[in-house]
Amino acid sequence: MKQAFMVLTALAVTVGLCHSQALIRVPQDQPTIQAGINAAVNGDTVLVAEGTYTENIKINKKIVLGSLFVQDGDTSHISKTIVDGSSPSHPDSASVIFVGTSTDSNTVISGFTIKAGRGTRIYDPLSGWWRSGGGVHISAGGVTARHNIISHNTMNSSEGVFGGGISMWPDPGPIMGWVIEQNQITDNSLTSTASISVGAEGAGVWVIGNGRFTHNVVARNSATGANYSQGGGMQIVGNLPTGTSSVVIANNLFRANSSQKASAILMLSVSATLQPSVTFTNNIIVENLATTGSVFDIISGQYVLINNTIANNTGGAAISLIATRGSLTFRMLNNILWNPGSSSEFSSTSNVTGSYNNIRGGLTGIGNINSDPMFMPSDSLYRLTKGSPCIGAGVISASVGGTTLNAPTVDYLGMVRPRPASSSPDLGAVEHDRSFPDPAGGVEELTIGLPTEFSLSQNFPNPFNPNTVIRYQIPSLSAVRLKIFDVLGREVATLVNEEQPAGVYQAEWDARVSSGVYFYRLEAIGKGVVMFVETKKMVLKR
Repeated sequence: MKQAFMVLTALAVTVGLCHSQALIRVPQDQPTIQAGINAAVNGDTVLVAEGTYTENIKINKKIVLGSLFVQDGDTSHISKTIVDGSSPSHPDSASVIFVGTSTDSNTVISGFTIKAGRGTRIYDPLSGWWRSGGGVHISAGGVTARHNIISHNTMNSSEGVFGGGISMWPDPGPIMGWVIEQNQITDNSLTSTASISVGAEGAGVWVIGNGRFTHNVVARNSATGANYSQGGGMQIVGNLPTGTSSVVIANNLFRANSSQKASAILMLSVSATLQPSVTFTNNIIVENLATTGSVFDIISGQYVLINNTIANNTGGAAISLIATRGSLTFRMLNNILWNPGSSSEFSSTSNVTGSYNNIRGGLTGIGNINSDPMFMPSDSLYRLTKGSPCIGAGVISASVGGTTLNAPTVDYLGMVRPRPASSSPDLGAVEHDRSFPDPAGGVEELTIGLPTEFSLSQNFPNPFNPNTVIRYQIPSLSAVRLKIFDVLGREVATLVNEEQPAGVYQAEWDARVSSGVYFYRLEAIGKGVVMFVETKKMVLKR
């Protein structure tokens, strides 16, 4: 079976129906999603049954709009609850979901597949007409979008286009704040045939203002423009029309996005006084394609990169730094930058300070190295093999450019960093697990998504003395019990006894018992029904 990709921070079902003033079911109570929204008031939950809904939705309330996923945590609802925006009532209002006034981050969209949108036409006084937000367009207030598949939204225009999956533009504004987490933003495309002034920007995501972008997969999005295209994965700009932008980008996978420049991420400020402040931690940015530019294109602002893996991207220098709109600072700790192409990972290092990084071509600074990171072959997460010079080459905390930077306490997969606790952290987004051997011949390709079935792995090491680690995965919210028994069937220890959302987990047993054969059993119960039981044998040798 293919090993499932999972951002290991828990799949928090934070949308509690008990907090709603009312529960409106679609289609039981209202025939369409829009009718359910129209009938709701602030604080209500609109709960949508599985099915395909050909609608273009408008939200102007602080409500929860969710599939059955928000009720039971079963991730299978997400792909089966589809909002299809292919038949808008007007071609200029063709975003699948439009978020307007009277909303904020308490407006929640969760548990849907959002597809076939063609965007909303908006006007910029400086550059003219654009089309924005194929999947989700936020024009005011804010939103929390989590656990959605935002895919196959397409915008083709003779005008400018931006934000194929998600976009924000303050019309009427202002945009107060947003949270985008644990979504799959994939296979969205932008094409602009405009020959002057405008182009295609942010094929996956285009954001402004203050927000948090965490635990998302942004993959295979593309931007093409007759004039220009940029931000194949994501574009971040300074706040509009006033103020500065503060954005956290953490634990995301950016993979195989493409544009002319800034294939993964473009970050820019609107003016010398509107400076974005962006922090990147635990991101994996790999296999993106910039036909004439860089993986990152950065135009002014303040940037911090900690424990990111930026590898095997194609284009010019991996990071292009252009201080044309105010000041620019770029601080780095514990990162891996290892890309083919130009002789340096930076277009210029005059604004760069970094310590304890592995950078192809090198960088002046304490603890920086220039060595093949030795990634596992065929591993989409670019984890390190045993013997990698990046293992243990990082630090927990360091002063970089006069600012103290701290390594995150967990890695991309949600595992504790460093491991073991007495060691130094690794470079990159994923800590090397010293308790497990490297798989012979590499690892299987990881799929994008959550686990699709239950499984229980063989403990490692085995035989062991006195500690061993047991891994398992569950595809939906379950009551999980992981117990240890001796050969007579007597219970020796309980390692896990709690409700857990879909994900990949591990538990460690510190065996304070005598040598011998033991058994560990995983039991998962969902909706009162036993969904999975499996038992495996292990040997303790003192």
